[in-house]
Amino acid sequence: MWKFAFANFLSLTLLVALVSATGGCSQDQPVSLSSHGSPSADYLLDLTGRHIKPQELIGGQVMVFIFTRFDCPVANRYAPEIRRIYEIFAPRQVEFRLVYLDPDQSVDMIRKHLSDYNYPCQAIRDPHHVLVSLTRAERTPEAAVFRADTEMVYCGRIDNWYADNGQSRPAPTQHDLIDALEATLQGRAVEHPRTKAVGCIIADLK
Repeated sequence: MWKFAFANFLSLTLLVALVSATGGCSQDQPVSLSSHGSPSADYLLDLTGRHIKPQELIGGQVMVFIFTRFDCPVANRYAPEIRRIYEIFAPRQVEFRLVYLDPDQSVDMIRKHLSDYNYPCQAIRDPHHVLVSLTRAERTPEAAVFRADTEMVYCGRIDNWYADNGQSRPAPTQHDLIDALEATLQGRAVEHPRTKAVGCIIADLK
């Protein structure tokens, strides 16, 4: 099982423990947040421009981060499913954040995107890809689930609607994010903690 735990955020150090390898992007060495830019860049932004440390969001409740960008057609097609999953789990004390990754996308653009697709959850910006480095997310849309104790228990696709880029099924047959949330809320291990998402490549954003 993949296990990612926060350690010593005051010194900007993040230890990531890898216990098994099951595909997707991975790294089996401890990761320091300071290695992904200067310490001053080690923050997220809310839509008012306030700097936020990751530990301010993760802890105390199950948290779902959904990585997105408004110019990704695959991510946009998932908007109805993201809304549906939110409606199922938000009443069960699960927190959701849409994570906008493109540093060139303005707050006004993000607010319009939230309105156009009727997203019910809050949004944050990750222009320095702090959460991307933490989770090893590779594409949009991709979801990361953290337990209330700040351990990441799932990262990957929302479901298997897309078999590959440009190849979608009539309907998904596997609902990975829902399964991961159900397992987490019930105190069970997530059966498949890392899956490969299909969509727009995050590394294309510079």
